[in-house]
Amino acid sequence: MRCASFSLLLIFAFAAAAPQSAKAQQNDSQKEAFESSEPVQWRYRVTGEKALRPAQMSDDGEKTYLIWDADQALPAVFAVNDIGGEEIVDGYMRDGVFTIDRVYSKLVFRIDRKVAKAVRLLR
Repeated sequence: MRCASFSLLLIFAFAAAAPQSAKAQQNDSQKEAFESSEPVQWRYRVTGEKALRPAQMSDDGEKTYLIWDADQALPAVFAVNDIGGEEIVDGYMRDGVFTIDRVYSKLVFRIDRKVAKAVRLLR
């Protein structure tokens, strides 16, 4: 029995690092918005269990941005619908900012029996 012998050479070419994407720039601007002192960024009244309250909360009219302190447990986030029922929100965490792809007038934060609520204030 005879074994064939051969060599294989693989060459990988990688593109150079691309400049910062538009999404990355948007994430940076979201974080900068929290550092801004403009009153338009802080339009929520938050009540209830202090351990569940976001450290920072704002919206840009299209999306809602929430930040919790690093040592806080993240609660489940619910929106209150028109008839008073709660619906879990669809959001994502990126670079420490929980982003909800819309703006709700009322949000509820829950862990076990602990509850906090946020109400968007009218200007």
